[in-house]
Amino acid sequence: MIKKSYLIFQGTIWVVFLCLDLLPNSPERFSDPLKYCGLLSCLGFVILHRKQADPIDWHHLFWGLALTCGCDYFLLFTDSAFFPLLIFAGVHVIYSHRNFPQLQKKIVLAYVGGALLLLLGIQQKWSYSIFSSGLFYAVFLLTDVISTFRSQHPKRQLLQVALLLFLLCDITVAAFNLLPGSTQRLVGPLMWFFYFPAQVLLSLSAAPLQLLTKKSPPGDTALSARNVE
Repeated sequence: MIKKSYLIFQGTIWVVFLCLDLLPNSPERFSDPLKYCGLLSCLGFVILHRKQADPIDWHHLFWGLALTCGCDYFLLFTDSAFFPLLIFAGVHVIYSHRNFPQLQKKIVLAYVGGALLLLLGIQQKWSYSIFSSGLFYAVFLLTDVISTFRSQHPKRQLLQVALLLFLLCDITVAAFNLLPGSTQRLVGPLMWFFYFPAQVLLSLSAAPLQLLTKKSPPGDTALSARNVE
């Protein structure tokens, strides 16, 4: 019942803000608060299922979504882009470790090294710092996508669909920035068309499998949500 109500609520938000984005001359101040409300609802859904989830798996998801909400606040309501991209890359590091724990040391070292280099670029006022941060983010997004297909997580199919939607979202982001202004109005809504369902699917991975599938599969315990280290 909770899952159905949650999906209806999030689906309504999704349809309404997409309609607002498609309206000619519709100001962003109408749709952006709805988008952010939907993201906070994703985080709220995860918090509600804390007691039913494996603690380590839950903390990966919670911190990933909490950082996402922080980043999206700056992307939706300010002109800041560099630091949100840097933190978003960190979110994908968290999710990659959730999907495939064997990556932990290598991916953390790569993230810390790359982040320090980018921060040095900001300090030295390198002109290509935004482009570099976008490329940095893309590397960790792709790592996250690949990790879901190598994962033994019991909800890996849900995670795979979510990460593919993330990938489609970021392809549209790239297209939005490369295309001329006259076509950006058409491409822009596609970013959240893919992005918001991806966040909803990720939040659903906090729920027990029996709630998602309406049956309890063999070995479905809280500990089964963890990959074998």
